[in-house]
Amino acid sequence: MTHTRVSILLASGALLIASAASAQQRMKGSGIPVRKEAATSYPDLNERNMTALMASGDSLEVEIGQLAHEKGSDQRVRGFGLMLANDHTAHLARTLEMTFAGFEPIRDDVSTQRLRELLSWLQANPPGVDWDARLLRALAQHHQRVMEILSHNIENIHDHDFEDHFKKTLTSLAKHRDVAKSIATTLGVSLP
Repeated sequence: MTHTRVSILLASGALLIASAASAQQRMKGSGIPVRKEAATSYPDLNERNMTALMASGDSLEVEIGQLAHEKGSDQRVRGFGLMLANDHTAHLARTLEMTFAGFEPIRDDVSTQRLRELLSWLQANPPGVDWDARLLRALAQHHQRVMEILSHNIENIHDHDFEDHFKKTLTSLAKHRDVAKSIATTLGVSLP
C-alpha cells in the first residue's frame, strides 16, 4: 500500500473520529459520563453505525499499534503493536470501501471513548512494564467488548458483502484479544 493511500485512509479515519467526537459532545447532556457495560448499551445498531464503530476503532488502533511498536518495553508487545497497526490499516481500507451506506456515529460511544483515553494515556506515559500491562489489559478488554457489541447486532446486517466483512472482523477481533491475553499471561500481567 502506498504512503499516499495510507495517509488518505488515516485522514478519513481521523475525520470520522472527529465527527463522532463532535456528535458525542453535542449529545452529552449533563456532562456526567454514563458508562454502561456489555453489548446492551449498543442496541439496534444499523450498518452505518457498525461501519462508524469499526472505522473509528481501526483509526485509533492503528495509532495505538504504532505507539506500541515504538514504545513497548518487551519485544512481544512491540510485535503485537506492529500486528495491530498492519491489521487495522488493512481493515480500515476495506471498511472504507464498504461505506456505500455512509457513516452514522453512535450516540454515547463508550468503546471509542475508552480507546481515545487509552491512546492519550499511552502517549503521555513513559514506556515500561506498567505501560505494557495497561496496553495489554485494555486491548484484551476492548476487543472482547467490541466482539460482544457486533455479535449482538449481527441480525441488523442486510448486505451480503458487509456480512462477510463483518464475520472476518469478528475473527480478527478474537485473534487480537487472544494475542493480548497470551502476551499478558507470558509477562505475568493479571487480567480481570
